[in-house]
Amino acid sequence: AEAEAKGIKAAGGTVDFFYEEVLNQESFGSGVQEVRDTTDSIRKVSKTPGGIGYATASQLLFEHTIRALPLSREANEAFISPFADAYATVVNKTAFTNGSYPITRRLFVIIKKDGGLDENAGLAYANLLLTDEGQQMVEKAGFVAIR
Repeated sequence: AEAEAKGIKAAGGTVDFFYEEVLNQESFGSGVQEVRDTTDSIRKVSKTPGGIGYATASQLLFEHTIRALPLSREANEAFISPFADAYATVVNKTAFTNGSYPITRRLFVIIKKDGGLDENAGLAYANLLLTDEGQQMVEKAGFVAIR
């Protein structure tokens, strides 16, 4: 609705978050090139001098064709890296947990409440993620566990 009125496709998730939280609901510039997914974005940015993209930090682990930029909220604040090391092998868990990295969002498991198979599968998945083993899998995937 609002995104479409500004010339941005209402794609949901990452695109909406970027539009609302980073662009402050302003339109993308005329030079912005839309890509299909993060993989295409990484490839395009790596081949485009001055190119810039947006991706989840965990998707950039061990990525050496591009460089993630440290960011700050305000001009007078320190820049915070999305990674805990210079080689992009570990996400900056502290910065994502305490919210000091400027562009963070929580991910949720949405469960269809239909009293049937979809609901049972969704509950089982959510319960798995909340176990110690599930939280370890979340961290191994490059995300920050909630426990």
